[in-house]
Amino acid sequence: MTTTVTNTPIVVTAGETAVAAAVTSTPLTVQVDQGISVATQAALDGKLNASVVTSGTWTPTFITIGTDMASVTYGAATAGNWTRIGDLVIATGAVVVTAVDTTGSAGALAVGGLPYSAAAASSGTVGFQAGFTTKTPVRLYPTGSGLTYAPVIGIDSSAAQTLLTAANISATSQLTFSLFYVTGDA
Repeated sequence: MTTTVTNTPIVVTAGETAVAAAVTSTPLTVQVDQGISVATQAALDGKLNASVVTSGTWTPTFITIGTDMASVTYGAATAGNWTRIGDLVIATGAVVVTAVDTTGSAGALAVGGLPYSAAAASSGTVGFQAGFTTKTPVRLYPTGSGLTYAPVIGIDSSAAQTLLTAANISATSQLTFSLFYVTGDA
């Protein structure tokens, strides 16, 4: 089944995050049984070249920004998927820790190995978390241009938002997340 929509706002949601665009110059064709096929050369929202859609898998890891941890062992469920639509990257992932040695680590805890570097600050949502000490992860925040990691922001017992560190993870830490960001990578 093919439906043609013209001059109508389009909203795509994933969890609690919404990406909105208005298609005004040419129709947008969505084939529900085949995924999404974009039939336009117009840029959506001034950023997205909708004629280029790619996707793949990636392996998220925990890193510290500064001196990294001595070692981290990950469970089999550690995995991620990404979709790139023009300059927009939608990355989802799960990180499952089974052993960790934080000896000598310093700096903020981050999810590393993003499939593309971030062009600017953006934000991601935490879907599930378990096994963290002192602070509860609530969001990811790539803070600047060229980064291939997203620092983990958490809340403590007073509800203050702060960066997590390696001291906050354990051998039972689990984190699932969704991250929307713009890349400058070709």
